[in-house]
Amino acid sequence: MAAIDTPMVAHAAEYVAATLAAGGGSGMARLKTQSPLMAADSGQRMATVWEQAGPILFLLSDDASNITGSIMATDGGWTTY
Repeated sequence: MAAIDTPMVAHAAEYVAATLAAGGGSGMARLKTQSPLMAADSGQRMATVWEQAGPILFLLSDDASNITGSIMATDGGWTTY
């Protein structure tokens, strides 16, 4: 799962930060606002909307006409095995 840099995610992170600053929440609260990829990435970078849209646009294109029943993880390689 990748955290995607959107206004909704930013608002949730601000809410968690404010709750923690006020002495509420748990030690896991900040980590839960991040994806596993973001937590492990030294740059703490979220995925962009365009990084998520790229595979979607590919799957909608004629180039993907022979792809069926596939799962495409867009998590920056976190779930690669």
